[in-house]
Amino acid sequence: MLPVYIGIDVGTQGTKAIAYHPSSRTTEDGSDVVMTGTILARASKGYDVLPTTVDGRAEQDPADWVDAVRHVLKEIVSGLSLAPHADDIVSEKYILSGIGISGQQHGMVLLDRNFKPLPPAKLWCDVEASEESEWIRSTMDASQTDPEAQQWSHVLPGFTSPKVLWSIRNEPDIWNRVRWCVLPHDYINLVLRGAHDDCPPPNISPTTDRGDASGSGLFDTKSGQYNERLISIIDPSGRYEKSIPKILNPLDICGYLSLQWMHKIGLLRKEEKTGLLIPISVGSGDNMCSALGVGCVQPGMAVISLGTSGTIFGVSHSPPSSEVAPFADATGRFLPLVCIMSCTAVLNSVLESFFNGKES
Repeated sequence: MLPVYIGIDVGTQGTKAIAYHPSSRTTEDGSDVVMTGTILARASKGYDVLPTTVDGRAEQDPADWVDAVRHVLKEIVSGLSLAPHADDIVSEKYILSGIGISGQQHGMVLLDRNFKPLPPAKLWCDVEASEESEWIRSTMDASQTDPEAQQWSHVLPGFTSPKVLWSIRNEPDIWNRVRWCVLPHDYINLVLRGAHDDCPPPNISPTTDRGDASGSGLFDTKSGQYNERLISIIDPSGRYEKSIPKILNPLDICGYLSLQWMHKIGLLRKEEKTGLLIPISVGSGDNMCSALGVGCVQPGMAVISLGTSGTIFGVSHSPPSSEVAPFADATGRFLPLVCIMSCTAVLNSVLESFFNGKES
């Protein structure tokens, strides 16, 4: 059998997926093993931000993400004739051996006790929580010279925690129904594990990783834990504290692809009831996974990423202390990052206005 791993990125403009077959080779002198591999298939499905007349609002329906994930998985499974197990299968058959999710950072996905989204998800580019962001920074930053307070000066309106405070202040009826507050990639992991299935697995609960958690505005990169003081300041009732997902280690798996999802994407025929367990990695935020994808895994390396936003980031062994976002990466280290909110949309507007949308 030939193992295949599918990586999925749930982005702002669409969801993209690749199917990857890993392999390795030994260096000419025999001193090392180099991992190589082949991309076997790609798939994508686009969607848009929900229309609005409210300044600063940027929201999406999480159902659009789920539909796009189902679409790309089904396309890849069909195109490669993937199977979920190796019983009675020739050695050349591709076997789906794992799935990993990358997601747009900072989004706020509020779920009820049945893991159903309550309002639409507020995205990283939603800045309605500007006042809440300023309140958090002024409350947490005891002084500009306090090194312990410096980290919280980076809790901008796009981060998750100001959005939560905005919801508490502006949508109390919704907030009082919240059981879980998760990030986009956490939500997709939950769904793939069966949270919305006809018979959800018992005791299922959300998980996240330290990379995406660091974009929530709650994660203390020095302690490696959520900052309990900030959580209690935002919501003294304790609901927020109980709603945040458990942080897993970089190499952990968060669960397995549910049987119902195996049927949805064509891995199993309707009458088939069993298959090999297909692990789902803990995953991470899009910038953290971008660093892995281009091999930025050692200090001294940096990445410039130009998409809906523009970012530059690099890897560090220690939490950053300069005026950059103090993120964690997807390997157990750190990912100091600088971001501009709008990047290629500006370039696309220039192309549309002056070059009929054509690149030269």
